[in-house]
Amino acid sequence: MKFKRKLLFIATLPFCLAATPHTKLIYTFASTDTLTKLTGNENATLNFSFVPLIEFDYKIVSRLYNHSTNGLLFSSIKEEHITREGITYAVNYPLRYKLTSSGLRFEYEVTYSNKVNTISGVLYPYISRTINALQYKDANYVTENAFIKVESNKVVTGETFNFDNYNEYLSRNADNSIDFSSIKMYYMHKYDFSYLKAEYRIKDYKNVYPNLRHENDEVVLNMNCVKNGNEISFELNESLYVKPNTLEMFRSKVHGCNKTNKLFIPVNKQQLLEENDSYILIKEAGYSAIDIKLPLTYFFNKKIIGQCYDSDYCISGGVRE
Repeated sequence: MKFKRKLLFIATLPFCLAATPHTKLIYTFASTDTLTKLTGNENATLNFSFVPLIEFDYKIVSRLYNHSTNGLLFSSIKEEHITREGITYAVNYPLRYKLTSSGLRFEYEVTYSNKVNTISGVLYPYISRTINALQYKDANYVTENAFIKVESNKVVTGETFNFDNYNEYLSRNADNSIDFSSIKMYYMHKYDFSYLKAEYRIKDYKNVYPNLRHENDEVVLNMNCVKNGNEISFELNESLYVKPNTLEMFRSKVHGCNKTNKLFIPVNKQQLLEENDSYILIKEAGYSAIDIKLPLTYFFNKKIIGQCYDSDYCISGGVRE
């Protein structure tokens, strides 16, 4: 299983503009540090460059604005007769202005023979945030311009997390294991969904799973996010061990236990488990690297007849002679 971390701002983004067949305009964004998350305190530099394919007089304009007030922070104009074709000409300037929630808007223009090629966009700082699926139930969560990608003279920003008809209820399978198949969310963007890690966490107040991994009084189990088009579902990504007669769960091998990738409900612990809170946590989801919490509720209907620990009616006792 691979987890792919997407950079919040792409460090190098070369793309061709289709505005004219004679000039190839390239946009790059670089920094003295790796831009995994641009918080606004980095000593960053905006780098713009283009590759002329013909000899001509070129005018190169770079501008930087406060996006909220539209105030001009920086401007650079350069005019040059370029005689060498296929050579990259660049205009670089330091990003001396701290990124704020208002954003910094950049514009870069190359003009020749009254033809103008422009790339523009807005830079925002990374802000760590966690969204709760229940707060966006039957709705969308759309990220702001928390990252920049330039394609064909268009700045691609934002992404949509959809929790339409979000079902927070966990049921159980016939073998008394927890069924995660009904838990789903949706992700809409032209690029693939990515995440750092996903976990199923149980606030184990009732000590239902004493032998599993615990962090801060929570049982923690690794999960996979399974992508099927826009749909994201979840499955356990753990090798566990279960005792067949009691369904007790263990993290490491114990004599008499069977290996499993399921989470079983221990015998006579169903009601205790239902009193615990649980949720799925996705860390650094999407290009915006947000955390997503999906609260869950146990909903275990009893069978009419079967084992005494999970049925309304059962048969107990021995054989009368």
